[in-house]
Amino acid sequence: MKNANWIVALIVGLAIGFVTGQAVNRSGGSSSGAVAAGDQGKTPADLPSNYLKEGDLPAGTLTGLTDNQKYVVLKAINEKPCTCGCTNDTIAKCRKNDPTCTTAPDLIRKAVEMARQGRSSADVEAALGGGNAHPQRPSGPPPSQVRKVAVGDGYAKGPKDAKVTIVEFSDFQCPFCGRVEPTLTQIMAKYGQDVRLVWRNEPLPFHPNALPAAEAAMAAGAQGKFWQMHDLLFANQRDLNDANYEKWAQQIGLDMKRFKADIAAKKYEEKIKADSNYANSVGAMGTPNFFIDGRQLVGAQPFDSFKSIIEQEIAKADALIKKGTAPAGLYDALVDENLKSQPAAPAPGAPPGSNPNERKDVAVGSAPVKGPADAPVTIVEFSDFQCPFCGRVEPTIKQIESAYGDKIRFAWKNQPLPFHPNAMPAAKAAMAAYRQGKFWQMHDLLFANQRDLNDANYEKWAQQIGLDMAKFKKDMASPAVADEIAADSKEGQRLGANGTPSFFINGRSVVGAQPFESFKSVIDSELAAKKQVAAPHHARHHG
Repeated sequence: MKNANWIVALIVGLAIGFVTGQAVNRSGGSSSGAVAAGDQGKTPADLPSNYLKEGDLPAGTLTGLTDNQKYVVLKAINEKPCTCGCTNDTIAKCRKNDPTCTTAPDLIRKAVEMARQGRSSADVEAALGGGNAHPQRPSGPPPSQVRKVAVGDGYAKGPKDAKVTIVEFSDFQCPFCGRVEPTLTQIMAKYGQDVRLVWRNEPLPFHPNALPAAEAAMAAGAQGKFWQMHDLLFANQRDLNDANYEKWAQQIGLDMKRFKADIAAKKYEEKIKADSNYANSVGAMGTPNFFIDGRQLVGAQPFDSFKSIIEQEIAKADALIKKGTAPAGLYDALVDENLKSQPAAPAPGAPPGSNPNERKDVAVGSAPVKGPADAPVTIVEFSDFQCPFCGRVEPTIKQIESAYGDKIRFAWKNQPLPFHPNAMPAAKAAMAAYRQGKFWQMHDLLFANQRDLNDANYEKWAQQIGLDMAKFKKDMASPAVADEIAADSKEGQRLGANGTPSFFINGRSVVGAQPFESFKSVIDSELAAKKQVAAPHHARHHG
C-alpha cells in the first residue's frame, strides 16, 4: 500500500511538472525559468494590432529569444522613438523604414540583450532613452507652428505670385523625404499655378550621402536642371554615390567639365550648410519639414493633411486679393496674417505639458563656463558630443552669445547618452582638456568633427590646442573624470533632462535644438524681470 501511494505521488508530481513546464513554455519563459517582471505570460500576440511584429524586422533580429522575451523587445521598440533624429514614431518603424539608420539597430540589440537577461519591458524602455512614442495617437497633422520663413534663392516650381507658397526643407537620403515626393507631385498636379513649391537643403548629419547628393543637385541647378537631378536622386535613394551623380549628370545633358569642377571645388557646400543652419533657426529640426505660408507641417504627411491647409490658404489669398493685395505681395501678407492669428505659445521650447514658469534649482558648480559670473541670465546645457541635435544647436548658441554678450553666462554639463558609443570618450577628452584650461577649444573641435570621434583624433586635437599630452592621457583614463561626467548625467536625470540637448535658462527648461526665437523669448523675459527687480532698488539708492 505504501509503495502504491508512492507511485501515485510520483505520477501526480510528474504530471504537475509537465503541465507547469508547458505553461512556462507557452508564456515565453526562458529555459532558466526567468520571466521578465511585470510581463509574465505575455507573448507577441498580446501586443496591439498596430505594433510592428517580428516579421516586419530584418530576418534574425529576434532569433534565439523566447516568446516572452520577444514580447519585451517588441513592446519596448514599438513604444520608444528612435533617437537618430528622424521623423519616425518608433524605433521599430525606423528599423523597418530607414535602412541607412545605425541608431535603431544599436537600440534593438540593446533591447534584445536586456530581454535575454530577464529584464522587464519597462526596464528596457527606460534604458533606451528618449521620450514616449504614441503609436495609437489620432491620425492627421501635428499642431501647426507659424514661422516667417524666407524663400531665399531656393529652386522653385510654380509662379512667384502663387496664392500659396510651400517652403520644403529636405534631405536626399532621408526615406521619408522620398516617401512624400508622390504627395508633392499630386499637390502640384491638383493646384497648378495656385501653388509654388520651394526647395531648401537640410542634409542631416547622420545621413552620409545627403550632403554630396545635395551638392550634385545644386551643381545641376547651376545649369538649369535642378529638378531633373532632384528626381533622379530620389528615384535612386539607395544608390547615392559619386559615380552615379556623374552618370545622372550625363543622362540629363549637363556640361560634364563644369559639373565635375563644381563638385570637386565643393562650390555649393557653404550654401547648403547655410540652408541647414537656417532650417534650425526656424524650427525645422527634422526632414521633411514644410512651411505652407509659414504654417509648419512636419513629416511625410498624407495628401489630405496638405490639402486642408492649402485650401484654407487659397481662401485667405482670394480674400486679400479682393481687398487689393498685389499678387506679388501675397506670400508676405499671408505669413503676417498667420502669425497674428497664431495662439500665443506659453513657452517656446518647453517640454509638452510643463509649467513654463517652473524653475528648477540647477547648480553651476565646477562646470565649464563662458561669460561673467554676475551675468543676469545663466544657461546650463546638458549635452552629448555625439548627439546630432546637440551639434545642430551650436550655431544658435553662438547667435545667443553674439546677441546678448555679457548678459549671458553659459555652463556645460555632460550627459552622454548610453546609445551613443563615442559620447562618453568624447566627454572624457573635453573634461581632460578642461583640467588644462582648454575645455571650449576641445568642445568646438569635437562638434566640428562629430563623425570622426575616436581616440586617435582626441589625441590629435589635444596636441593641436597645445595640451600637455602626458597629463591629457592620464586624465582621460582617470576615474575622477569619469565620476564627474556620471555626476553631471545623474543631475540631469534628477532635473528631468532625459534627452539632449536640454537647457535651463535661470532654471526654466527649454528642450531640444530649438530655434533662436525660442531661447530669445525666455531670455528676454528673464532680463525684463531682472530690470523690474532692479528698478525700485535703483530709485531708492538715487532718490
